[in-house]
Amino acid sequence: MTENLINWNESYSVGNSEMDKQHKKLIGIINKLFNAFKEGNAQNILSDILQEMIDYSNFHLNSEEKLLFKYNYPEKEEHEAKHQSFRNKTEELKELLKKGSEDAHYELIEYLKNWWTNHILVEDMKYSEFLSDK
Repeated sequence: MTENLINWNESYSVGNSEMDKQHKKLIGIINKLFNAFKEGNAQNILSDILQEMIDYSNFHLNSEEKLLFKYNYPEKEEHEAKHQSFRNKTEELKELLKKGSEDAHYELIEYLKNWWTNHILVEDMKYSEFLSDK
């Protein structure tokens, strides 16, 4: 039985339909990854889902950065640095998983859940208000 680690609700909306759509997809991938861990699916399935997460995260973060640069968001460099930190940490956790570290599963899912919920609810909300009149 599948369950969600994160449930989308309107408090996650940044007021930009494209960013909201991408955030929903990211949450869906995190939930898929969570369920694969929970069900103990084969390592190759996990690595495929993790790669999907990394690829889609990069697509989303790049889209968000383009949007922030387009409208000259005053904190765009700081926001971009947080994105880069996420990319680095995700790659680091991917390597730990490849090495078969048991703790890496928990660390990864916990990291993704905490990082994305915090990033959307705190960091992205900062640009939400800035972009609302653009």
